[in-house]
Amino acid sequence: THKLLSSSFHATLWDAVAGRRPELAAEESAPGAHRAAALALLNMAASADSGVLKCQLDVVLSLLRGAPAPVLARQACVSLLRCAAGGGVAEPTAVSFLRSLEETLPR
Repeated sequence: THKLLSSSFHATLWDAVAGRRPELAAEESAPGAHRAAALALLNMAASADSGVLKCQLDVVLSLLRGAPAPVLARQACVSLLRCAAGGGVAEPTAVSFLRSLEETLPR
């Protein structure tokens, strides 16, 4: 997927961020800590290649819905900043991002 991360590690991190790794949620001392840690690693990789995050912008935005744990919300905001610093995105990604953004904003 991306040169900085093996595809399996990249997929595992995104699974953790999206909450698809129940073994990481068990016995968690701080809500969202494992998900935030996985996103922090992706944010670090995105310093060199923002494509690491741009491929999953809808997942990042979904973290901001409702009342996220502060540590998770912070990492999601860092992700959005990394994406913005990395330049434009392809049209399908932009459309998906805008739809997710509309769902995140209060009505």
